Amino acid sequence: MKFKVWFTKDDKPVLGRGGVELLMAIDEAGSLHAAAKKLGYSYSFAWTYIRRLEKSLGTKLVKFSRGGCRGGSAKLTDEGRELINLYLRVESEIEKTLKNLL
Repeated sequence: MKFKVWFTKDDKPVLGRGGVELLMAIDEAGSLHAAAKKLGYSYSFAWTYIRRLEKSLGTKLVKFSRGGCRGGSAKLTDEGRELINLYLRVESEIEKTLKNLL
């Protein structure tokens, strides 16, 4: 059985699996550009998504540093990591519950 987890705010979708994967890719790559490329997203889409997500939640999820000769970097904040962990825990609990029911 398949399922999808969406976090919403004011009845509007805020975060789903794709957003979590983007945050995890940023954490892994240390760069928004590299994360977007890995996932097949445009840099513009990824940047806009992160900014919209942060605005919706009212907290910084990614700390960006402008680069010099080596380019910029991106690092998840503690809140960004907590959001990923929360999403993955919710997803895991739903999966366990569904397995127990079937």
